[in-house]
This record gives sequence, C-alpha cells and structure tokens, in this order.
Amino acid sequence: MAARTVVVAAAGMGGYAASKMAVHKLTESLAAELAGKDITVNAILPCIIDTPTNRKDMPDADFSAWVQPAAIADVIHFLASPAPRGISGALIPVFRGGLRPSGQRSPRRSRTGPPRPCRRRCTW
Repeated sequence: MAARTVVVAAAGMGGYAASKMAVHKLTESLAAELAGKDITVNAILPCIIDTPTNRKDMPDADFSAWVQPAAIADVIHFLASPAPRGISGALIPVFRGGLRPSGQRSPRRSRTGPPRPCRRRCTW
C-alpha cells in the first residue's frame, strides 16, 4: 500500500513521501518482471484512513473526508478477483473527492469551533 502522498506531497513530509514513492516504483518494477506469469501487481493510494487511532491523534480534523477501511477492502477484493486481469502496475487512489492542486490542502474543520491545524502534518 502506498499513500496519496505519492501524488501530492506536503511540506515536512519528505521521508514519508520518499518511502511511499519507493512503493510506487516497486509496484511498477514487479509488474514488469511478472508480466508474463499471469500475476498482477498494483498499489492502492488511500488518504487518511478513518481509524480510532487517527481520530484520537487528530481530534479536530474533518473525519468525513477520510477513507473508510471498508472502501479499501472493496478495492483489494476487486484487485484479488479475476476481473482486473488486465490491470498491473497501477496506482489506484482510494479517497473522497478529487485531488487539489499541489500545495493546497482541504480546510480543517473543528467539530466545535473555528478551523484549527491538526497536531501532526497531514497530506490531504
């Protein structure tokens, strides 16, 4: 699994973005190596996943913009089925809404007041 950071990286996320870009290139390389063996290799790119830990770490974030674990499971289920046999080396985004131009972030909305930044750097 890679992350949306492969497509849109934010300031202060260099190491994280580099590690996720490595997953991207590994996906491409393995897809090329295994092309003749009826094996597909793809990566999914979720935004922030809606988990109890992420909600605790970013309590003022807009949870409605996060991807649900079930949405990721649906994509994995599809990729594991025979249907996408012609898809290999792909990076598949799994997040709500479209990409914003580089450098722009979606607004962070507090559930109880005006926008406040989350406590750790976010890539959305």
